[in-house]
Amino acid sequence: MHTMRDFGILYGDEVKQAFKSKKIIVLLAVYLAVLFAGIKLGNLFEPFGSYLALPELPLAFYAVVLLSLILLPILIIVVSYDSIAGELATGSMKYLAYRTSRQTIFLAKYAALLTIISVPTLLFLVGGIFSADPIPWITVLSYALYLLVYAAAFLSLAFLFSVLFKKPQRTLYISLLALIILVILRFTSPYYLSLFWYAHLTPVYLGLTLFALGYGILGLILFWRTDIL
Repeated sequence: MHTMRDFGILYGDEVKQAFKSKKIIVLLAVYLAVLFAGIKLGNLFEPFGSYLALPELPLAFYAVVLLSLILLPILIIVVSYDSIAGELATGSMKYLAYRTSRQTIFLAKYAALLTIISVPTLLFLVGGIFSADPIPWITVLSYALYLLVYAAAFLSLAFLFSVLFKKPQRTLYISLLALIILVILRFTSPYYLSLFWYAHLTPVYLGLTLFALGYGILGLILFWRTDIL
């Protein structure tokens, strides 16, 4: 068994393929542009920060966090909906399954996409430590962990749908519909069924962590039982 070696090889391949994808590059570029615009607007309105009920942190920092909370679920769905379903639909998944275990395939794809999606946001947050108005590193670390777990929860849900529905277009439409339902549930009863409601449970983010693990494990089990040969 060379599970770790296979994981590393497949993880590297997934990252390389992602950066060869025009779709992913364009989406990340738009996402980064929006975050940068949020920083600029935050700096512009900084003099009015005292009128807002926020802790003493730069508005630009909060802009990055708020925009990430809004955009990450959409970005994750559009980037990952065909990660499993695409290869199941084309039949290429069976060739991967000959090379390594299904668990390794699932986890390597998951880790690669989580890295690609999360790193830009985390870099923006870490930049706050070295800004003109430095932010305590423990605060940056707390928000970085928060957004990482938040992204992992939605990525786990996207992977679950990708395994369940198997066809890329169907997976995309159902995932976007599910996202709309989660947004509606956040503001109605039963609100506790929405991932967005658990986003405010700090400091340990237990709800989001459980969702990330639960959806991820269920997706892995279903993928392990899927007929791909």
